[in-house]
Amino acid sequence: ARYDQQPIEAAAMIAACDAAYRATADRMWLRHAETCFRWFLGDNDAGQPVYVDATGGCCDGVQEDGLNRNRGAESTLAWLYSLAYMYDLQAEGLLGWSPETYDSESDDSTSSRESSTQPTKASAAP
Repeated sequence: ARYDQQPIEAAAMIAACDAAYRATADRMWLRHAETCFRWFLGDNDAGQPVYVDATGGCCDGVQEDGLNRNRGAESTLAWLYSLAYMYDLQAEGLLGWSPETYDSESDDSTSSRESSTQPTKASAAP
């Protein structure tokens, strides 16, 4: 189903991609994990960040009419879980960028991921 999209689903997909990478060593799974992470930062059907920078919280999801602006604990924990996964991947040298400097709106984000250069705009730091 296209809607409702919830943070717990994106977090579960990041965990699954991490497990698939560790089982296969295929870097494609790291790219898929990044795609799931970008969902929190606005690369979703609503085109809006689900993560709320001002509070560190997370909206409860994306619905057909836009964001569900409720911010339950489950959603915030899903965001934090996802962020922790990405920091772990970065600490292991598996990402060419840091979650704290990730720019979800960068025109060159694909090439920067592949060339291991970091985008410059901070948008994911809690």
